[in-house]
Amino acid sequence: MQQTDVDFAQLANDQGYRKAFLQYMEDEAILLRDNYMPIIGADAVQYISSINDTSFRISWEPMGGDVSVSGDMGFTFGTYLLQTETEKQEGTYITVWRKQKDGTWKYVLDSGTQGLRPPVDSVGAAAE
Repeated sequence: MQQTDVDFAQLANDQGYRKAFLQYMEDEAILLRDNYMPIIGADAVQYISSINDTSFRISWEPMGGDVSVSGDMGFTFGTYLLQTETEKQEGTYITVWRKQKDGTWKYVLDSGTQGLRPPVDSVGAAAE
């Protein structure tokens, strides 16, 4: 499952956010996004399809995760970086995955949180 998250991030880097998010989503996936109620299923497909992903790049890296005892659900979490020509946004994310009948993993919930701050050193100043 963690390799699926790595592959998902690689596809987003190579072919764009829209293609990656549509390819790895389950039909009734839920997106949690700032300033929106949960976006579910067909509405999530429409939301992702409407995004112009030529104006930004997004990358992420899983830091960890876990799989249920039954082996059919799990989660990954990590950090992301979204960059446009004029700004950079860093944050954290969590993705909940479900194993499909063919053995692949697709996400059933994806959420990110903006505002990852640089680490603070022992005297309280941001580390450079």
